[in-house]
Amino acid sequence: MTVKLSTDDIKYIRFDLRKRGLAHPSVLEELIDHVCCEVELEMKSGTSFKPAYEKVLGSVDDRQLTELQSTTIQSENHTPRLMLRNTFKMMFRNMRKYSLHSIINVSGLCIGLCCFMVIALYVRHELSFDKMFNKSPDIYRITMSSVVGGKTNLIPTSFPALGPALAEESAEVREYTRIINYKYSRLVPTFSNRDKVFYEENVIFADCTFFSLFDFPFLNGNPAKALLHPNSVVITERMAEKYFGNGDALGQHLTINNQTELEVTGVVKNIPSNTHLQFDFIIPISGISNSGIFRSAAILESWNVDWF
Repeated sequence: MTVKLSTDDIKYIRFDLRKRGLAHPSVLEELIDHVCCEVELEMKSGTSFKPAYEKVLGSVDDRQLTELQSTTIQSENHTPRLMLRNTFKMMFRNMRKYSLHSIINVSGLCIGLCCFMVIALYVRHELSFDKMFNKSPDIYRITMSSVVGGKTNLIPTSFPALGPALAEESAEVREYTRIINYKYSRLVPTFSNRDKVFYEENVIFADCTFFSLFDFPFLNGNPAKALLHPNSVVITERMAEKYFGNGDALGQHLTINNQTELEVTGVVKNIPSNTHLQFDFIIPISGISNSGIFRSAAILESWNVDWF
């Protein structure tokens, strides 16, 4: 005949052993298993639970049990590795025993760690803005402010003539580059290559010194010469694939607004998100009059337009 202790019987044994202080926490579960097996053997002969339990405890000397526990604890924890293993063993036993509280605690810990990682990644991304350029500590962006109706407005742009004027009047200005986004024309240009025609929004014009200040990594082309010719264009890796597939884009031609043919003189890696200089096409600012945004290159000497 097989005799199995009920859940209430096992709870009683656990409670009683703790109350009597017969077991160290690290070996309590082993002692409970041992006592339960012995009690079940006694109950096979027809003895009821409590007399069988008392008989099993009476057969064990308290002093011997304490010495055995001490020896067991020392033998199982004689190295840091074993001690750590036993600590984790106790932790998992408690997790099984108090499963609801364990789920709540572990879930809270996971959510907290996930929130911390997301916040840390976001802060790291924000603090890394425009820091990837070798000359970033020495680069300054010229902005303007205007007062309208007593309110000061900060403008992140300036006049195109300001760059050359600063370089001429101040010895501290070693180099400058002017940038203007095509969007200021309120038009969206088209680029075409044979039968491929697309409207493109990330188009900027820049001086030939652009890649000297902002050293975006080139896949093809020479950064020092890429923007020297008015009818040249530098494109990103994804635009090269979009218009020319897997072929070599360098030296190929794109037509802007179905009127001006531009030669691809450079291909840069796709622009990362942690820079405010977002573009897919860079056209030399010297060719601005051929691209539909201004009618004359004389605009580059203007103190009236503040879009740069």
